[in-house]
Amino acid sequence: MINTSIDIRATGKNIKTKMDQKGITAGDVRKALGLAADQCVYKWCSGVGIPSTENFVKLSEFLGISLDELIVVDDRLNNCLGGQNG
Repeated sequence: MINTSIDIRATGKNIKTKMDQKGITAGDVRKALGLAADQCVYKWCSGVGIPSTENFVKLSEFLGISLDELIVVDDRLNNCLGGQNG
């Protein structure tokens, strides 16, 4: 069994960092992804929520980076279990 998950807070911080590095605003992301409001992006950046799978793909394309560069994986549980994954 694989015991990894997305680290929501670290991923949010990473999204914000990548946006800042490229001079991209929440409004820019909203327009590019066709979101209803900037608030969605603010929630992602603050670690309150994460994008849907589709929006993760769109966001990585918009930022010009891979999903691996965007998503931070939290594998602490896997490490606590001694790396056993079935």
